[in-house]
Amino acid sequence: MQTERWIYFPEESEDGAWTGRIWSDANAMGQWRFEAIRIVEENAFPYATGVFGKAAPVIGLVDFEKKATLVRPLVERVEPGNHHFPRTKLAGSFQAFLEGTCVDDENEALFASVSFESRSFSAWYGSDLIRPTRDDQFRTRSIDLAEPSVDTCVVDSLGTVEVASYGQFSRGDDEHSLRTRTVFRLRFEELRSLSYVMDVCVGLESLFGFLVGYRPPMPVFQLLKPRPKEDPQSPEPISGLRIGGAYALEGKAPHPLERLHMRGRDGASLEVLLKAYMSARVSLDSRIHAIQYSKWFGATLNDQFAAVMPVFEELVKARFKNDSELSYEHLAQAFWAYVDEAPDPDLVEFAKKHLDVKDKKSPGLPALIGRAIESINAEGFSFEELLAKRINKRRAEMFHTTPFKSGENLAGFYEEKLAITDLLMLLTLKDLGVSLPVVAKGSATDYHRFSRQQRAIP
Repeated sequence: MQTERWIYFPEESEDGAWTGRIWSDANAMGQWRFEAIRIVEENAFPYATGVFGKAAPVIGLVDFEKKATLVRPLVERVEPGNHHFPRTKLAGSFQAFLEGTCVDDENEALFASVSFESRSFSAWYGSDLIRPTRDDQFRTRSIDLAEPSVDTCVVDSLGTVEVASYGQFSRGDDEHSLRTRTVFRLRFEELRSLSYVMDVCVGLESLFGFLVGYRPPMPVFQLLKPRPKEDPQSPEPISGLRIGGAYALEGKAPHPLERLHMRGRDGASLEVLLKAYMSARVSLDSRIHAIQYSKWFGATLNDQFAAVMPVFEELVKARFKNDSELSYEHLAQAFWAYVDEAPDPDLVEFAKKHLDVKDKKSPGLPALIGRAIESINAEGFSFEELLAKRINKRRAEMFHTTPFKSGENLAGFYEEKLAITDLLMLLTLKDLGVSLPVVAKGSATDYHRFSRQQRAIP
């Protein structure tokens, strides 16, 4: 797409409309930026931000001809001026650019489906519909394109998913090309809002990037509205959604042998993955973000550890307590709730000051981490049990004292960060339905695949 576009923003107030430009920063996060300017009345308030003032969607015309929406704009600078004519100039950022339609309310249910071509999803799906024919001397004599394929599945609370794969031949002036295209299309069970669609699109892109160990820039998501009832034969209105502010890696997808998981390696089909993902979408999104930040985007070990440790701690506390421990916690919560409801506030204060629980059954964090390590090792891995105490000690040093300083055991800190990142990664893979013994077997026989995923213990 163009790196810079002209845009016009109408204004309902007496002040003039805004004219400006939008562009996407050429950095790892691809942040969307805008500048807008307008002439104002002589006695108007020069710092008024008009349609940009509430962080609500701002509608306009891109290149003065096509409907467009700026999603979640944030004004960062207001510059008034009054040299010959009074004017106001704004600059700021916004989260996403929707080209082709105007959306006044991002929570209004408008869209029936979304489709996209994702480099990370294509790497996970792994279609190969181009088949060369070679002679005895291994020279290519002909190339066949296999018939296009369409796989369909229905996922509760998400909708109907169609994946179309086909080979495409492109003719150039001097060079021609062949490539396999894989299109992911999702038809929602009901009309969905722009806010919901953005969350799902970012989540799906992160999910498949996590599975293959790759985070390319966000693709363009094609959003479709239903056909108007008065004209059911008309083309479906299509809009292009470009989401900014997401970390990305440069370069190509990893070689298939270096990908953590791909379709067909085990029983984790597309349907299995999507059903597991939708059953715990918020938790999985949080874990995947923490893992990718720890592996690729954190600037320092402190940043990486601080990103992944709270998410890992929350998971092991929720996952690795036995029934008696959970029952004990429920009883303890019920007891203190009973105390809080006492009619005499002096009794409540006395109980909280002087009552204490002896012989607590609630396990400490090292014990929970040890159980997590034990469960992962049972799947074919070999994390050292002493890591549980080391990780807990590092957590206390990070969050309750001064963070890591020069001269300390840098190698030990790095190993602990890798360990919790990989433990969280493997627990997340298991929750998605991926077979950990298959991953373990691949990591033992194929060094490249798991070394790229930063295995902590050889």
